[in-house]
Amino acid sequence: MGFSLSRGKFAAAFTAGLAAVAAAGITSTAGGQARGSCSPLDLAFVVDNTGSMGPAIDNVRRGLGNIVDEANTVSGGNVRYSVVTFPEDNVVVNQPFTASESEARSAINGITLGGGGNIPESSDEAMNTVVNGLRASDRAGGQQTGDFQPPYRSSAEKIAILITDALPGGFNDEYTPAAKANVRKVADEAKSKGIRVTSIYVGGRPTPESELEGIMRAWARRTGGEYRTTPSDGSGASAAIRASISRCGGKATRRRMRVRPNPRNIRAGSTRCITFSVRSSSGRPVSRARVRFAGRSKRTNSRGRARFCVRFSRAGCRGVRATRSGFRAARSRVCVAAAPRFTG
Repeated sequence: MGFSLSRGKFAAAFTAGLAAVAAAGITSTAGGQARGSCSPLDLAFVVDNTGSMGPAIDNVRRGLGNIVDEANTVSGGNVRYSVVTFPEDNVVVNQPFTASESEARSAINGITLGGGGNIPESSDEAMNTVVNGLRASDRAGGQQTGDFQPPYRSSAEKIAILITDALPGGFNDEYTPAAKANVRKVADEAKSKGIRVTSIYVGGRPTPESELEGIMRAWARRTGGEYRTTPSDGSGASAAIRASISRCGGKATRRRMRVRPNPRNIRAGSTRCITFSVRSSSGRPVSRARVRFAGRSKRTNSRGRARFCVRFSRAGCRGVRATRSGFRAARSRVCVAAAPRFTG
């Protein structure tokens, strides 16, 4: 991709965010994994280094030590890093996995800018290299520089962070059905190997481009990773990156809760009041959970309860759903029996 205001601003925000992580002196994760619980960790950065990325690359060089600190926290110090870039319709392995912080720094410092005259970009093939540990000899001449060897460790928590605002185009500089299919194929291969992809769509809010949004969501959804967006100026990218590492690339899942109706069985033809109790997996009440039932919605009180008075004319089971930030959605049902028939 060529020079553009949004990409430049994103890049600056991205790397400035890395610096902010370090400046904060982070020693614990942001609501995700406890220290050492994402260990061992293999962390791959798949970054666009077109010409417009110059200011961002400089910030990355200054902030690299900060992201290393965060990775060290969640991995307990057992972490490897790799850097792969896609400056044109090709892939460059700047640094295969290494446990050396100095080598990781050298990889960032050695990134050169170039290419990006057209869109789309070869993000899908860069991910293919990372996921499948490809060597340059596995490609046609000129498509890849360097070998992504060694690959991810089989025993490691595996994260790939892909940051882009462009559609994938393989090595053809064209977004085609084949390129879209390649994303699905590589993402499914990543899932089979336990590699979680954090996809960050810059410019994805407030109004995302639907095709690119679908691609970025697919990377995360198909691999069990995370999908995040930033405005076109790149603000919020630093928070997205930090959250990805602190959550072990999506491994830190939301807590479970359950919703239970009382009574669970009622009869049609008369008004009945049903109290829904929402509790966490540990049995504690969940307040402010939103309970949806019979076309209505209510919040639970401090005791984790919401009361609905309803009247159904027909028999059958009706679903109830409870949601709350930080929790997985909970579901249950209320079954309605037919009203008794009176005969003379």
